[in-house]
Amino acid sequence: MPNAEKSRRSPDAKRRLTPKEIDDRRRAAELVVQGYPPAMAMSVAQGRMSKNEATERLARRAEVEQLMKAHDMTRALATQVALGHAKLDEFLAKRRFDQHRGANRIRSVLDEAAADGRVWTWALFGGRKVEGKLTAITPYNVTLVPTEGVPEELHKLAFKFGHAPDDFKRLRKIQLWNKALREAPKAPAERPQERYTCSDKRFFKYVDSGAVVRATLLEGEVIEGSVAWFSRYEFALSIKGHATIVVFRHALNDLIEVADK
Repeated sequence: MPNAEKSRRSPDAKRRLTPKEIDDRRRAAELVVQGYPPAMAMSVAQGRMSKNEATERLARRAEVEQLMKAHDMTRALATQVALGHAKLDEFLAKRRFDQHRGANRIRSVLDEAAADGRVWTWALFGGRKVEGKLTAITPYNVTLVPTEGVPEELHKLAFKFGHAPDDFKRLRKIQLWNKALREAPKAPAERPQERYTCSDKRFFKYVDSGAVVRATLLEGEVIEGSVAWFSRYEFALSIKGHATIVVFRHALNDLIEVADK
């Protein structure tokens, strides 16, 4: 039985450690006390990795863990950022863009106004302004019930912008006019490809930066404010005096960023 027990023992169990192996283990133990993982400590002790390299790896590992925790990132992406192969600000901006568009892509002030029954002031093509409620919304048409007057069915392209009735005085103070368009107003194009184009990424840039923009509409109205949100067909401008104007994208003639005032 003793001989059988001996045969099951590892050959290394009979061998004594060399002075170098003893020294490597001692150095590795010292590094472990300093915070290095055992396998890494042994690699440094045996000369397979420099201490500087090990320190850099530990720092990178800590950075990856911090990025994962702070920004809810995958380890793979956090590692790419830590290595400089991906930019954190670009990743976070894309995430904010995706979140904003996901939350607002199908948002419609027409649907919201019809759902809650609020009275809005609607600027319509043809220089009209009507205060009233919306009902019976279909994919292309809306029934507008004026506070004074008879209901009328309007195509959605008839709308330029809308706002709460109480915001009229604030809007009147800041609204400007493009003289050429006021004298020769344009009608909204029926085909989307013929309308003024402002991409979602550009709209989000304005949202994210808080930039002041100037929206010039097809009939000449010029409104300045910061973009609060945008959807597939509309965008909201926050203007001075804490008023909000919801502009229909098909009503745009131009949209530019201006210096903050």
